[in-house]
Amino acid sequence: MNYTKWMTISVCLFIGFSFTTKAQLSCGTTPSPLEKVELKSLLQYNTKNLRRTNYNLAVNAVVVHSDTALAAFGSSEIEILLNRANLYFADLGIQFILKDDKIKDVYNSKFQTFKSIDELALRNEHDVLDAINIYFVKSITNKDGSTLNGYSALPTYKSGSNSVILSYQNNSAENFQILKDKTFLHELGHYFGLLHTFQDGNNTDITKRELVTRGTNANCVYTGDEICDTPADPFEKLSSFNNINCSQPFPEDLVDANGQAYLPVFDNLMSYHVGCGDNFTQQQYERMEAALAIRLSPNAEYQITSQETYFVSLKTPKQKVYCVGENVSLEMTTSGTFENDNYYTLEFSDQTGDNFHDVEATFFQDSLHFTIPEALVTGLNYRFRLKTSSPEVSSFPTQNIQIKGKGQISLSTNKSITNIGDFIYLNVNTVGGGPWSFELSDGRKFTNINVPELAIATQINETSTFSLKTAERACGLSMDSTQLTIEVVPPAISIASSFVTDICKKSIVKIPARGLNIDKIATYNIILNGENKSYIVKPTISTTSVNFMVPDEVEEGETFDLKIDGESLGDYSETFKVKVFEAPSQPKIISPIRYCFNSPATSLTAEGDSLRWFFAENDGIPYPSITPKTAEEGIFYYYVSQVSANGCGSERSKIEVQIKPPVTANLSGAAVIVTGDSTKLRFDLTGEAPWNLEMADGTVLTAKSETFEYYVKPYNSTEYILKKVNNPCGNGFVSGSAEIQVILPLGLNPEIPKSLIAFPVPAKDYLDLRFEENTNESAPMEFYSFTGHLQMKQTLLFQNGLTRIKLPELNPGSYILKLTRGTETYYKTIVVR
Repeated sequence: MNYTKWMTISVCLFIGFSFTTKAQLSCGTTPSPLEKVELKSLLQYNTKNLRRTNYNLAVNAVVVHSDTALAAFGSSEIEILLNRANLYFADLGIQFILKDDKIKDVYNSKFQTFKSIDELALRNEHDVLDAINIYFVKSITNKDGSTLNGYSALPTYKSGSNSVILSYQNNSAENFQILKDKTFLHELGHYFGLLHTFQDGNNTDITKRELVTRGTNANCVYTGDEICDTPADPFEKLSSFNNINCSQPFPEDLVDANGQAYLPVFDNLMSYHVGCGDNFTQQQYERMEAALAIRLSPNAEYQITSQETYFVSLKTPKQKVYCVGENVSLEMTTSGTFENDNYYTLEFSDQTGDNFHDVEATFFQDSLHFTIPEALVTGLNYRFRLKTSSPEVSSFPTQNIQIKGKGQISLSTNKSITNIGDFIYLNVNTVGGGPWSFELSDGRKFTNINVPELAIATQINETSTFSLKTAERACGLSMDSTQLTIEVVPPAISIASSFVTDICKKSIVKIPARGLNIDKIATYNIILNGENKSYIVKPTISTTSVNFMVPDEVEEGETFDLKIDGESLGDYSETFKVKVFEAPSQPKIISPIRYCFNSPATSLTAEGDSLRWFFAENDGIPYPSITPKTAEEGIFYYYVSQVSANGCGSERSKIEVQIKPPVTANLSGAAVIVTGDSTKLRFDLTGEAPWNLEMADGTVLTAKSETFEYYVKPYNSTEYILKKVNNPCGNGFVSGSAEIQVILPLGLNPEIPKSLIAFPVPAKDYLDLRFEENTNESAPMEFYSFTGHLQMKQTLLFQNGLTRIKLPELNPGSYILKLTRGTETYYKTIVVR
């Protein structure tokens, strides 16, 4: 069988294959606008025989295997698939049966790993005209290299549309479950005219995207999948949400053109969700029922069921939306020879698409005319059906149409009195579906409005009147032309003309203002309204001004309308136009600066233009110059900024000034020492090292730390006096003295006789004494510490001028030995170790 013309097909792709992880279905192509028009045109002819409730549709099941391996897919799987489909399509009176009660096995490795470019070759060899051609291959590769799960064509009369091609992959349990529960039914849905639930969900023309609402402004009849009981599906806008858990709420920040959050269902067979349920909606069944007129039509090049003797069809209206009172023209066709007494009756459903009833219509040879009643309830799912009397035959119902009633439009406001420059909202309220077009009395025009209420922000600068000037809507309307007057209250707060409207980035702005309500100081705000951004800043208020900090986000060159705003009507100021300028850079400084205590100082300096000096970081009073005071020691800080030509002050630079402590020296260290000992003098100093010290006796010392010690060893009592101190800062102040008293221990005569010898030196446990002359005599001995404390006393016996003393336990040190010999007394210094 040869095919010379093919419809563009809708293809479906599996990116993942795990049923438990909700593998993602993805169709490779979607119907073009031309295909949708052709499908709509074909759906205009649909018939149904009232005497017949079931249609046995033959299936030509072609299974392609490798020519070198055993079959991996066969009759048992196809039987399961057809039984599954029969459960879903029983509501349409459809029964799928296997042609000749057998499958067709094809052993061809090339076609088993199928490429879409080889479709014509495969189908020319194995297609039939008396059944639905369903091919099962191991894998499908699209022209772009992507792997497809399967594809089918939308219904047309051409035999090229009579096919479905599916991939059984490796026929694992989980792959077959997805094929059975989702893919096979999904592709049959396409075969009978269903579109994806997300059709045109991301169309570049926003008017072609389906809205969430199902109210009077719904567009579900002619956008998306053109079915209103399937919620708008944003899959193409956020395809990653196929990974959302089936019970997980949908992201609230994904909204339609009206700002309504999407609430798609995950369990529809025509969505791209796998494992979240499996159903067709009532209106999807109705659309497939209308598509049966194409698949079962005598005009089709293929016949998938036995033909009817009598066939009547009704062409669906060209419009998808009609107004009450509007005339509908319908075309009809018949097949077969009807009786002479045959007559036609038009049936019309209610807004649910059911409960057909006879309506009055005017019939001509190939057409009829029907006027939609004025009192008809508006709805989204009205359908027509045509029946004959001899014999009794009924057409399939048409696709659904939307009926709109007459609309009403009015204007209201949220405020009737306001402050000058404030915004109010003009609310345009509509009853009945859109789209609406209207013009306000101030000349503003609005078109293609599909929301029941539109709030229009309007700035009021003077007492103004607003009304609806004109309004248009396809199904007629009544317009309320009432005029709304918005009054303005003059400002109670005045800003002095001296206010400088050039303000600086990140600076404090002072607004000289009068008329503030003293009881409501905390309620005031500074309003900065810019072209792209606005700010509300909380100010601080003094007796003479309202002060605020320019927000950090404000950029150079921006302009704002500035005003002081309270919470009551009239409690606001007039608006000033202010412009933001860049502040200059901080002045360049040298820091720290050091001064000697009480030394002359010069004015501080910095590198910059129009310098302003401050004693504190947030000091508001500038000075032309500052000279540090040096009469107090410590670290002090001063601040300087520079001012640009437009008056903007820079951030302040911080200068550290160090005043060194005054130079002083205090001498201390009075002590009493024994002749031959030394002692230390202590100097306590302030100021900066090094210090030069000059004593009264002419001694010159240098100190490098604030506490300086100097050892002296006078032989006589002496008073040490500090005469002068100086350091790099100059001469300082001296104070204090140190009187050192030198004493002889126990009246010791400095002249010790050399005729008495003591050894060893130093002594420890004993001490030997010897006179130069060899005498035998006794002599009293006393042993003292240097502080005059008696340590031992005894009479020594000399033999041949020599004697030994056993020493008691003594601390190491120097001791005085006193020996009396007749009228002479001998003193000897003894060192004990």
